[in-house]
Amino acid sequence: MTKLDISDPSSIKSLYSTISQNEKRLDILINNAGTNDTGDADVPAPEVVAVNYGGTKDSCLTFLPLMTQTPGSRIVNVSSVGSKLHHYSAEIKATFRDSKLTLPQLDDLAKRYCDAVAAGKAKDQGFGGANGYAVSKACINSLTAILGRENQGKVVVNCCCPGWVDTDMGSIMGQPPKKPEEGARIPFRLAMGDVGGVTGKYWENPSISDTAEGQVGEW
Repeated sequence: MTKLDISDPSSIKSLYSTISQNEKRLDILINNAGTNDTGDADVPAPEVVAVNYGGTKDSCLTFLPLMTQTPGSRIVNVSSVGSKLHHYSAEIKATFRDSKLTLPQLDDLAKRYCDAVAAGKAKDQGFGGANGYAVSKACINSLTAILGRENQGKVVVNCCCPGWVDTDMGSIMGQPPKKPEEGARIPFRLAMGDVGGVTGKYWENPSISDTAEGQVGEW
């Protein structure tokens, strides 16, 4: 088994090489790995953005050339309710949601946040009280929209909040109400089930404890 470290581009490329040489196709890619700077987690915000957003982006871009050759292939990026843009300035919200946003522009926005954190001015520059985890997940939502648009008709790309799930990360803020198999329902639907041709969207349930299979939501 090939071990993947999404924070290391060479690790992602190594896995790509293994799959392309042995399997020669990739039907489903689920990007679920990540880290957090919530609560007592001792991880700097820029590192969280680099791993969660940067690693997910590198994974998508590395495997897309192989997936575009596989009819019906799908990418599922695991996001979070923390991606919602309630606390951001109108300008930051508009940038995240811009239907013409490009990957270089999204990279610039992520860097802008990290630079603002380093300067102690994240709130002043429109990022509200968002931590690195929240910003990284908002970036994942925008990444999903961009890749969905750019690969329309080739690869279906969606992201989702799985809800509040009983995992090591999920337990940071208390006792989660959902079992891992319940949290897997939305990602599984996006990977294998009927999504009605929808691509580039954020999916969720009405509440983070809901165990349904998800619907397109607002973030």
